[in-house]
Amino acid sequence: TTADEYGAWTYAFTADELAALPQDAESISATQDDGVNDPVTESIAVTIDTLAPTLSSLTANGTVISGEVTGEAGAVSVRLTLTNANDKSVTRVVDVADAGNDGAWAYALSSSDVRTLGQGELEVSVQLGDARGNRSEAQTQTLGVDTTPPVLLAPVLVADSDTGVVGDGVTNASTAE
Repeated sequence: TTADEYGAWTYAFTADELAALPQDAESISATQDDGVNDPVTESIAVTIDTLAPTLSSLTANGTVISGEVTGEAGAVSVRLTLTNANDKSVTRVVDVADAGNDGAWAYALSSSDVRTLGQGELEVSVQLGDARGNRSEAQTQTLGVDTTPPVLLAPVLVADSDTGVVGDGVTNASTAE
């Protein structure tokens, strides 16, 4: 790299050069040599982090989606995209304050989500991101949403157990059916 007339210069690492650097703390040095004076070297400390957090588990059960993040010491954003059979979708973000702690996170579908997407199967797509902009590949899971309670039928007294007036639903039998 060549400096301008004031000695200022910049260097942008290529993706291959950046990938070749080891992760974590490093020192990067630059040497200036004008061919006349002794070369001058300066170093700066940098942190190399090109690795995305990892989704080590993903579970969809009922109306709750949960998982666990590994491979990250700081805050992680969990981006959930829920899509129904008609390609209608909602996106929600869950912030994991300290993924290095235990990395557990969960999201319960809200009543608004259910109203928007309806009942049935949803495709859940999960992507993780860290504070440095590293993004994981999306993982998907299917979630069956059924918030309709079962229909409770009124009990019916079997005619053989009806000891009073037949059809009045009153009995004095201790083992009514």
